[in-house]
Amino acid sequence: MEDLDYQHESDLFYARLQQFSRERSHSFLERFLLVVLIIKYFMLTMKRIFVVLRNEPMEPQDLDENIDKSVEIEIKIHNLTCQCQHDDDRFRRNAWTKKWRLYNKSVRRRKTAIRKSQPDLEMDKKGAALDKERVEPDKVRGECDIDQDEQIESNKDQAEKDPDQAERDPDQAEHDGDQAELDPDQAEHDGDQAELDPDQTEHDGDRAARKTERVKEQASQDSVQAERNQDREGERVKESLERDRERSERGQEETTQM
Repeated sequence: MEDLDYQHESDLFYARLQQFSRERSHSFLERFLLVVLIIKYFMLTMKRIFVVLRNEPMEPQDLDENIDKSVEIEIKIHNLTCQCQHDDDRFRRNAWTKKWRLYNKSVRRRKTAIRKSQPDLEMDKKGAALDKERVEPDKVRGECDIDQDEQIESNKDQAEKDPDQAERDPDQAEHDGDQAELDPDQAEHDGDQAELDPDQTEHDGDRAARKTERVKEQASQDSVQAERNQDREGERVKESLERDRERSERGQEETTQM
């Protein structure tokens, strides 16, 4: 219907324009009618442009019996095309919604897996704390070695006090002198042993000190190793979270592109 109106108005406009161009003198009414025809032709042209741009179905209204069947067929074809376009858009929209739901479900599953893996990290931290507590007995053992050194020093002091005790007990001193005379070889051996005892004591003290240092170094190494293990585990968890985040971003980008 609109196509026929447009064709009729176009033919009328060109006919009037040719008639106006052939005549030399025109009345005011003719000029006014020509302007009205130009405005109407312009409005019909703009209406057709808007219909094409909006791609909306045209509704045949007040169809006359004289309308050609081809025009009605063209209108039906246009309406069917628009309906198919709307159905296609609705199908794409539903498909995108379904993919988005599947993506959200996968994201929730990954978050649940990450949350379930967190207790493992907590257990690793507790294990590192237990390792540090196991190091403590070694430290106590080192302190016991230090107490042993103090005991050795007290024994030295006691040995220095023994001559005073011999002076307070002359009978015992005389008995010791007699015993020394009876067994000179034993006395010489005791003297040599007494000379060796300070060296042995110093050697024992050095050995205890070295043992204490080794225990301290081992304790520090164990603590450093525990900290490294904890840091390594934390880095591993961070990398896992980063990979999951990148995977989720890529999935979101693919979903957006589709």
